[in-house]
Formats: sequence, structure tokens, C-alpha cells
Amino acid sequence: MDVFLNNLYQEDDELFECFSKVAEELISEYKNSNYPQSIMSLMGLMGTINSLKLAAFDLAEESETHLYAIKTLLRPAIEHFLRFSYLQAQLVQKKNDCAGEEYRKYCVISETIAFVKSHYALDPEKEVQEKVLKSLKKKNGFELSNRQLEQIVSKWSYKNIARKLERFLNKDKEQLTFFRGLVVQYSELSSFVHGGVNAETYYHDAFSSRTLENKLREDISLFSFLAATARSHMLMLGCHINPEFNAAFEEYTKKMDQLLVVMDVHNID
Repeated sequence: MDVFLNNLYQEDDELFECFSKVAEELISEYKNSNYPQSIMSLMGLMGTINSLKLAAFDLAEESETHLYAIKTLLRPAIEHFLRFSYLQAQLVQKKNDCAGEEYRKYCVISETIAFVKSHYALDPEKEVQEKVLKSLKKKNGFELSNRQLEQIVSKWSYKNIARKLERFLNKDKEQLTFFRGLVVQYSELSSFVHGGVNAETYYHDAFSSRTLENKLREDISLFSFLAATARSHMLMLGCHINPEFNAAFEEYTKKMDQLLVVMDVHNID
């Protein structure tokens, strides 16, 4: 295996083990908190980011030519991370469960929309919208108008979440730069998900210039960083709820610094 990937995987594993040592206690603490919906969503998003990371790791280990597939996995990982970051910021700032409750309602609505549209894709848009509203009322008890439906869906779009995070982080230039970069990457990765010409050109240029390996390293590093950061934020929340987790958070932070050193040594941004 590539030396860089081997070192990265080793540090990533150690970081995960560090978190796992207190995960059970954290979950127990979360269950007794006043933020059940937010915590449930944050834990779920943290898990999906890690799952996508592991899939990308497997692909990278097998062959550098899997770069295209890895990029298609990176797009949802970034979206999940943006949602995670927004929920976490709302919870820390407002100290209530409103964002978590609203997010879970949004998930039900967006999945209902997707389900109805998949079954009535050729019907007029107005009729599809009516079917969505009827389904939400019948199955979930949601009494919504077309305008309310559009507002909820729009509020949780990645663009709106990015704007809110930008306002929240306006005094932290380093984090703001990072999140802006993620939004740009998310948009560019659309071409990979939808089979666009830009993705095709990017991949073939990387292949012909023999830079597949470097580009794969960059993406795998980002996967690791997103997963590690999500776990770090969960530990921070644990510290807010119970200061006894401070020691675990400090240990995790030191381990994460080691992961960043591996990335930096190999000039990975």
C-alpha cells in the first residue's frame, strides 16, 4: 500500500479507538440530555460520514484508478458534514432542541417528496405536489401548505446551511475559509455524481498526467479529516453536558494533531 495512505490509516484508526473508549459513556450521557432529536441526528450524521470514509478507504487501498468513485462518495460526505456542523452550532448557540426537531421533520418531508416523485415522475408538477401534501398529512400528520413545504425544504438546502454557517463563523477566518472551500468542492463534485463532462475531463487529465495518486491522497485526507472533526465536535458537546469528558477531549485533540501532521508532511491541504 502507498506509504502515505498506510500512515494516514494508522493515525485514523488510533483516533477512532480513542473516541471509542468513551463512546458508550457519551451515548449514555446524551440519552439523559435535553436535546434528544439533535443528538440523534448528530450521531447519525457522524456515523454516515464515517461509513462513507471507510468505503473510500477501501477503494483507495484497492487502486488509485478508483478516484472517480471516491469523488462520488465525497459529495454526500461533505453534505452530511455541513448539516452536522450547522446542527452542532445551533445546539451550542441556542441550547435547545429546536434545530434537531426541525431537521428530523425536514428529513421526513424530503424523503416523502422523493418517494412520491419516483412513483409519479411523469405526472404534472402540481398533481405531484398535491400527492406529497396528502401523503405527509396521512402518514405523518403534517398539515402543510405548498408555501410552508417549500420554505422547510429550502431552509435545509446545502446553500442555505452554508450561508448560515458563514454568518456563524464570520469571526473565525480559518474555519470560514475551510467551509467556503467545502461548498465549492460540493458544487464541483456534482459533475461526478451526474456523469458530467467536467468530471470526465478531470479524471482523464489526472490519469494522463499521472497525478491520480496525489489527487486520491487529497480526497482520502479530507474524508479522514471530516470524520475526525465530527467526532471531535461530539466530544465537545459531551464536555458541555458533563465536564468529566474534558480529559477525553484533550486526549482526542492530541491524537488529531498527529493526524494533521501526517497530512502536512505530505503537503496535503
